[in-house]
Amino acid sequence: MEKGNTIFAGIIIAFIGVILAIALLQSSADTISTMTDTYSVTNQSFTGVLSGNTSLADSDDYKVNSVSKVVNTTTTLTVSTDYNVSGNGIIIYTQNDTYYADYVYQTDSYNESGAVRAVSGLIILFAALAIAVFALSQIDFKALGF
Repeated sequence: MEKGNTIFAGIIIAFIGVILAIALLQSSADTISTMTDTYSVTNQSFTGVLSGNTSLADSDDYKVNSVSKVVNTTTTLTVSTDYNVSGNGIIIYTQNDTYYADYVYQTDSYNESGAVRAVSGLIILFAALAIAVFALSQIDFKALGF
């Protein structure tokens, strides 16, 4: 094979490999994000149901992690006395009213272990480094004059 064809073939292989690897890296990063991120909501309004579970997070795929404040138009509610957190919502013990809540929620796939969450971020870093090594290993730098 001629020198020019070898260089061209290496560049094509590197390009195709990098495109495929980046497509896989993006989906892996999305999955890792749902396993490691929590989401904050401020002043979400909802109508309380007397002794009923009022869903705060938008879906059953989420779990309320912590509630920092629940207020109605006149007063701040007290946890355990006026409301309680249960699953993906709040159970209100007072009359029907409009309430505003500040809370943090997470997906059902959230990983509770801090060590696993820390290592999960490294997976993407090492995958990106592997893509770079693969791309550079396919190019014949001697033939290019380097």
